[in-house]
Amino acid sequence: MSSMGSNRIVPLQILRILENYASESHPLSNLQIIARLEQDERVTLARNTVAAAVGALEEMGYVERGTKGSYPVRLFDETELRVLVDGVMASRYIPPVDARYLIDKLSELGGDDFRRKTQHVHMADEWVHQENVEFLRNIEQLEEAIEEHKKVSFLRNVVQPDGTVRPVGGEHRVSPYGIICTNGQFYLVCCKDEEKMLRHYRIDRLTDTEVRKERATDVQELPGCEHGFHIADYAAAHSMMFSGEVRLITMRMPIILAGYVRDNFGSRAEMRVLDGQSMEVRVMGTEQNLRFFALQYGPSGCEILQPESLRRQLAADAEAIAEKYRRK
Repeated sequence: MSSMGSNRIVPLQILRILENYASESHPLSNLQIIARLEQDERVTLARNTVAAAVGALEEMGYVERGTKGSYPVRLFDETELRVLVDGVMASRYIPPVDARYLIDKLSELGGDDFRRKTQHVHMADEWVHQENVEFLRNIEQLEEAIEEHKKVSFLRNVVQPDGTVRPVGGEHRVSPYGIICTNGQFYLVCCKDEEKMLRHYRIDRLTDTEVRKERATDVQELPGCEHGFHIADYAAAHSMMFSGEVRLITMRMPIILAGYVRDNFGSRAEMRVLDGQSMEVRVMGTEQNLRFFALQYGPSGCEILQPESLRRQLAADAEAIAEKYRRK
């Protein structure tokens, strides 16, 4: 056992001990730090050496000292880490192996005490996750292309019954403009080479993503984007991520559904109370987005008022659904 660590690495050794074993509610005294150093680092330090190193770490903002001992200043507190860990576990777009890796990295930020408290958390692979292992690489490639204003190519895939993905069609080459996380999924907003309109793709359904040398088409050249691309506006108008022309949609529904309107459309939805039980909702969106919103909440009293084309579509949808349930 070494009697003394290198003076330059002693503070790092002590900081590692504190990060692994100490917290604000369970600080370590200098004697406890010395014992942990002997056990984990195989070095023995004098009390004055440890005190000096802890003092230096405190001056640099890495450590706090109290009457009962020292503890590290953490980037996230335990509640914040728990929210992040749960977020990774519930993120269906992250493959299981990457979810486990990210959770382990987050848990390391909380130290031994945090890991003990979260032992009851379900393993990442017990949650629902997609199986495309190229997801994180896709994000990396797409962010690079957006930053450098370059085109990007990829293959679009469909999911098979066993959870794997299979390419359909040929290579897609697009000009990327932004990445949206909505409805528990990540989407790329872009314009295909042969089109003059915005469209989007689920990033977990892409493979073979590559940044191209060609410069991306300026988004201001697209109809409706003369003043630039506003990702929040796009997400609000495509709440269920169906493409199409954005137009004003008017609905009538019970006031009790106001929370669901806010969940889907945010503050951009205009809600006007009609009486004690019903309200009129006006929102800018695509007919396909509102079609499936109305189908979801139709049994609860949602009715499309305008446009007439969407009313006819929903009437046909309702008839087709009813016909299936009339069959014996």
